[in-house]
Amino acid sequence: MRKIFTEGIEDKRIKKYLMPKKILWQNGDLENPMSLMKEKPLQVPLKNSDFCAMKPGSSLLFDFGSEIHGGLMLTIQSCVSPTKQGKMHIRFGESAMECMTELLGEKNATNDHAQRDFDLTVSTLGSIEIGNTGFRFVRIDCPEITINLDIIRAIFIYQDVEYTGSFKSDDERLNEVWETAAYTVHLNMQNFLWDGIKRDRLVWIGDMHPETSTIQKVFGFNECVPRSLDFTKECFAPNEWMNNIPSYTMWWIKIQYDWYMQNGDLDYLMQQKDYLYAALDHLFECINEDGSVSIDKHFIDWPTSPDPKGAYAGMHAILILALDAAANICSEYKDKEMSVKCSKYVELLKKSAPNPGSCKQAAALQSLAGVSDYEKVNDEILSVDPFRNLSTFLGYYILKARGEAGDIDGTIDLMNTFWGKMLDLGATTFFEDFNLDWVKGAKNLDEFVAEGENDIHGDHGDYCYKGFRHSLCHGWASGPAAYIQEYILGVKVLAPGCKKVSVRPNLGTKLNKVEGSYPTPYGKIQIKAQRINGEVEVLIEKPSEVIIVD
Repeated sequence: MRKIFTEGIEDKRIKKYLMPKKILWQNGDLENPMSLMKEKPLQVPLKNSDFCAMKPGSSLLFDFGSEIHGGLMLTIQSCVSPTKQGKMHIRFGESAMECMTELLGEKNATNDHAQRDFDLTVSTLGSIEIGNTGFRFVRIDCPEITINLDIIRAIFIYQDVEYTGSFKSDDERLNEVWETAAYTVHLNMQNFLWDGIKRDRLVWIGDMHPETSTIQKVFGFNECVPRSLDFTKECFAPNEWMNNIPSYTMWWIKIQYDWYMQNGDLDYLMQQKDYLYAALDHLFECINEDGSVSIDKHFIDWPTSPDPKGAYAGMHAILILALDAAANICSEYKDKEMSVKCSKYVELLKKSAPNPGSCKQAAALQSLAGVSDYEKVNDEILSVDPFRNLSTFLGYYILKARGEAGDIDGTIDLMNTFWGKMLDLGATTFFEDFNLDWVKGAKNLDEFVAEGENDIHGDHGDYCYKGFRHSLCHGWASGPAAYIQEYILGVKVLAPGCKKVSVRPNLGTKLNKVEGSYPTPYGKIQIKAQRINGEVEVLIEKPSEVIIVD
């Protein structure tokens, strides 16, 4: 075998070619556009009469039916020009209206992180593959000459991994929320774990915690997680803040511990020791004698940014979660002294916990950190106007805090209303952010919006995600899948590598039947729970290596 076959970096992702589901819009002089909706071999033929003639000034908008990650394949029968070449203009979009923006900058349409709007030169009897972004819709414009287009296909690039974890209940909307959340994070599981497949094709460690929580409970182990954890560790020294955000270094510690509990890889955990200890020393230096924290940047999520007290309270709670995780990691290192040191800082921080005010995100994080009572926080903050003042990122921790308070019914309503409303708008993945106040009069993602009407994509968003820059497939929004596995299906890991777990399905009063599976390194735990004559009966099948603890 030639040496070149063994060189380079292997890409284990799958590539599939998908036909468009429909032509959503067409404009100008077009002949035979429906030929593009036919199954054909992915090869340009020397002789062909079944193609779409796109005359100068014509356009087509295609809907591929679901958000995907990848690009576009075109085969060209001929270009009617002396050079046998011609230009096309390509626009990818997560909504139909994003594709209809004529200019970059219009409603904040952007090529940031991935080209979604560009000119393309094509050739007679040519085939070309272009694009690397997140999209559902594609618009093609033929501005200058007639181009006879033979085939158009979306190129779907993804990891071919099994959904080892599963969930199904008698609430079909909740089932769709779970499936969409799992699919959202799956699309972001590329060679690295990204936050978004259109914009934010980056490794953001803090944003990863909801993602890794979902991956653990739906896919089990996946190499993109440790690869991303190590990548960020190599980019930032331990006396720097990961991603230049203090709370993100804290989340890195929390992810390391949670990942170890799920997968039980002590060798990998040991590889983090030197960096972890240096990062802990950096964090210790920021903790004052009274338990306050001297860190200038209190970012926890964008919607909390205008509330400095809430942001500080949330960051303070994340530090407690991180140091508590670090104490457990140090116990695995058999370093009692460092474990005790982390625990003492945890107790000091708890004694001086700041007031979160009405900030749901901070209040939820504080209760999860053991600072406040779950039921009190749920009754006084989280369940008050429960569908507003949320974020798709830290909404996961609000679900967890309400689950710990025993408010399963409230969390089902929250998922079906807040995340579910995105589904009502035609979403096939969950957004970077969302607000129910955006919804009134809004058209669906596959509909056109006239001037003065509500464009759910182009007219909303905030901070760094205004208008069409807003990502409609963001991995941090996948929290409902992780929450459902842990609190409704009821699986909690109690020992490293899932050697001990508790399984306590909780149907609340709204569900009568749930079933599903949970991945462990030894195989799936299968769970069925059904309400019969007012009592919930539970059946569990498990690998022999896993101990179920009551």
